[in-house]
Amino acid sequence: VSTQSTWGIRSQPASFPDKMKFISKTRIAIAFNHVATRQTLKEMRSGEWYHFFPYYELYDPKYEHFSGNLQIKARTTVGFFGRALVLYRWDPFESLERLGMEADVHFVYYNATHPIPSGMDLQSRINTILSNWSNYSKIAERGYRKAMETLTLSQWVNDYLKPLRKKNRSNY
Repeated sequence: VSTQSTWGIRSQPASFPDKMKFISKTRIAIAFNHVATRQTLKEMRSGEWYHFFPYYELYDPKYEHFSGNLQIKARTTVGFFGRALVLYRWDPFESLERLGMEADVHFVYYNATHPIPSGMDLQSRINTILSNWSNYSKIAERGYRKAMETLTLSQWVNDYLKPLRKKNRSNY
């Protein structure tokens, strides 16, 4: 979300209050997290800073092009906090489930990984959601409530910073 337009393309980021106001007026927030590739991981692990980088350690999934680590991005949580239905790009890491969310309870998946199962592509999912909004709006509300319960600063400190600090102390 941005505030200025150059040739019809938004180029400047919006303020956080403006972004939340915009998201709160939408029905669907299309979201994904950053998945590092094998080459990225190789480069990350070669430097000392790797121990401080905010990537979750993950297993190698059966989808080779996804092998790597996952970084949770703010764009995902903004959808929840804006009370939009989070339409999340499927990844094999169950990244939202790791945050306590459940598919079709708190968010909905779409798929952009080939081969794409029938009806799971982005456009099909959007059409289905909009034509059945009374049902999907309930998922958006449950997602918002779950985010308010679990995606807080205190939860982040307990779930991420405390274990990271403990891990870093054991490295020295």
